[in-house]
Amino acid sequence: MEGLPPVPILVVSGSRGVGKTTLILGLARELGASGLRVGGIASPSERGRDGRPLAIDALDLGTGERRRLASRGPGGGADSADAAALAEGKEGREGLPLSFSTATFDWAERRFREEARGDFDLVALDEIGWIEVDEGRGFFPLVGLVTAVAGPGRRFILTVRESRAGKLLAFLGRDKARILRIDDGNRDELPSLIGSWCGERTQAPSAGPAGSAG
Repeated sequence: MEGLPPVPILVVSGSRGVGKTTLILGLARELGASGLRVGGIASPSERGRDGRPLAIDALDLGTGERRRLASRGPGGGADSADAAALAEGKEGREGLPLSFSTATFDWAERRFREEARGDFDLVALDEIGWIEVDEGRGFFPLVGLVTAVAGPGRRFILTVRESRAGKLLAFLGRDKARILRIDDGNRDELPSLIGSWCGERTQAPSAGPAGSAG
């Protein structure tokens, strides 16, 4: 597999369960062991026999702090409009009742905003769903932040379902972002490939004052 283009944003796309979150968690461990700093938010889940999430956590990759973002239960609902949007966006269209925590959602968004402007070699956002891409809700404001601050000294990796990857790329800008599809055939190759791309950041000039995003 050839090296990645010198853009500051990678969009990792793939089907549900292919390993997008697993890739992000593995990158955080491997890059951390090599001395690079990884920040951002990952959303590991606990899955049932049918493969659907029983619970979803928000994991701060910069600090290791983990909070429960959603859990499955009879009549599961959400405690705010944004949390409801996330619930519908991640699993609602498939009929899975998930109850989302507004407090954890707000915490995750706040932590990502801080780390997006911090001294990290890579910042991840896992994952962007149809509710962000199609309706501009949920974590969509963070997409604008990524676009505003990404550059040679600030690299980001976002995960998204394959069906929404092209639309997300249009929001981010083709001059700043590229799609990297993950599947069973290339999954084992991607960590080293992304690690090499991320390591290039350490040789780039320091980023100047970050812009603001809504």
